[in-house]
Amino acid sequence: MFVRPWPHDQFRRRLDATGELSAIRRCRGCARLFYDGSRSGRKKWCSMASCANSQKTKRYFRKRCAADPA
Repeated sequence: MFVRPWPHDQFRRRLDATGELSAIRRCRGCARLFYDGSRSGRKKWCSMASCANSQKTKRYFRKRCAADPA
């Protein structure tokens, strides 16, 4: 998978210097990079409205179909 380079090295250096570089995550829905500014630091998706919703819907229907074979 191709990852786009950082748009600005200055921004990357600032994140690295402040220790916030570890808060950059890859979205489980669309594979984009995003900044996880949450308190727990455990965000999985870049957007709850699009990526999280589609992933949660897929999981729900998979579980539902597996539990109800009829």
